[in-house]
Amino acid sequence: MKQRTAHILLFGALLAFLPATVTAATGSVRVIVTIDGLSDLLLSGNSAQWHHIEYSPPETTVINGVSWTPTGLSSFCNCLSDIFSGVEPPIPQSARDFSVTWSGRGTVSLEELPSASNGFRLRVRFDDVAPGGADEYDALISYQYAEPIPMISRRSMGLLSLLLIALTVLVLRRQFS
Repeated sequence: MKQRTAHILLFGALLAFLPATVTAATGSVRVIVTIDGLSDLLLSGNSAQWHHIEYSPPETTVINGVSWTPTGLSSFCNCLSDIFSGVEPPIPQSARDFSVTWSGRGTVSLEELPSASNGFRLRVRFDDVAPGGADEYDALISYQYAEPIPMISRRSMGLLSLLLIALTVLVLRRQFS
């Protein structure tokens, strides 16, 4: 009987410490902006910042439906704008498999993917250096991320804890009687 009780306790303890399963979820960031030159959009978590390189800087930028007018930029400045902290939902650190689709005359490309070494920052290049003035870009940056799913609900965990306590009391009573 003692061996059976020990096996039940061991099984319960193993069940309680099983890792959560993980499933893949998808997310995206939609950026609408007028570009006339070369600028990189830096995205990290819930923040965005422009790194403007040449010609006219980006002005009003719409990110997931929220408008932001960056400040601190000028033509040919190779400088950074203020930081916008309204990217919702934020890009999770576990994001991977990035891709971008866009409409606009030039190109939109993923220049640097997020990693621990760059502070989980994504760098997206908007290249409109071709002659002809500014053009509006509508870019959709898509990604996948890991989403943990608990295997055992809180209610089940509570019931399992009660079972383990009851079995422990039973074992202790048998040892001392």
